[in-house]
Amino acid sequence: MSVPVNAGVYIHVPFCRSKCDYCSFYSVPIGALCDGERPGLFGRYVDRLIDEIRGRSDETAAYSFDTIYFGGGTPSLLGAPLVARIIDAVRSCFSPSGPDCEITLECNPEDFSVASLGEYRGAGVNRVVLGVQTLDAQLRGVIGRRAKAPDTAMLDAFFAMKDIVHCLDIITGIPGQNGGRLAHELERLLAYRPEHVSAYILSIEKDTPLARRVPDTAGLSLEQRRRFEELIVIMEESGYTHYEVSNFCVPGFESRHNMKYWTFEPYVGYGPGAHSFYGSRRLYSTQTVEEYLERPSITPVLDERGKDAAAEEFLLTGLRLRRGITRSAFEKATGSRMTDALIGEFDRLEKEGLALVVQGGGDVRFRFTLEGLFHMDGLVARLAALL
Repeated sequence: MSVPVNAGVYIHVPFCRSKCDYCSFYSVPIGALCDGERPGLFGRYVDRLIDEIRGRSDETAAYSFDTIYFGGGTPSLLGAPLVARIIDAVRSCFSPSGPDCEITLECNPEDFSVASLGEYRGAGVNRVVLGVQTLDAQLRGVIGRRAKAPDTAMLDAFFAMKDIVHCLDIITGIPGQNGGRLAHELERLLAYRPEHVSAYILSIEKDTPLARRVPDTAGLSLEQRRRFEELIVIMEESGYTHYEVSNFCVPGFESRHNMKYWTFEPYVGYGPGAHSFYGSRRLYSTQTVEEYLERPSITPVLDERGKDAAAEEFLLTGLRLRRGITRSAFEKATGSRMTDALIGEFDRLEKEGLALVVQGGGDVRFRFTLEGLFHMDGLVARLAALL
């Protein structure tokens, strides 16, 4: 009898109160709905999610789960009873790998209360990502973040909660954010000793309201790099491990779910716009929320890729990790031999100060230097051209 393989489960909740000006992800603002309409919409959506989880159970029968991640949108809009229903559906269709499953919920500060967080904990959530973005009111205005920043009382209450891993999402590189403002903000947040911090450089996405106000110039890019370099120094001096391009943690508190994306482990996504990777196949949903709610059957689309796609994706995801990749892991995950040309290109990148090549134990490890990470997209393209 074969042992089930651990997979991550991703639950997409595509609702938000209002669309932030910098956001290019698929989400549906529900701010215009009256309070009485929201429970009905959310209930219907969760019913369809559970239908999808159950309807795809035959194809996921070979997998157990050890992580569930509620992302969005704003998953905390659902409320604990609906989140509990989804978790129960996952448990009924997958075998849990053990008692220490990681169950993560992204939470908007507007939805936070001690009572609600306790209810989520009772439903099984043990890791909460608080979407702070920035505490600075003026910078929140720059990026079009309409809700008020969490105040000291809210942060005190959040970090006083027991039996959860406290995670923060922040944005750096906002126009007008100088080094002093960044340092002051980090000092306030790190005083609480969050176990995990995701720090993203502000991206000026095409066709967003932010892009129409803020030109993406070389000068802005240079300032954003300076802020991120300053952030890395502060985080590492504060005892955090910079384990992935945008992620820092107290040692031992890496996001187990997100590590699946970066190490080619299987994950199953549910909801409109969600992606899955299992059985060497990539699937994705093309449906809008309206289509998802109305259509009786839910069939993700097979994402057809070229013959070198697996190797290219492994480079793209694995090299995001500060530890990089090994030759043996590359060959196991992709089924392809790492060519001499590819190894030679890593050697050239090492000479340019953009990568490190370390041999030992009969294997070879390749990783980008910090300088290399700032040029990652172009470097991965150089490497992929040799596959």
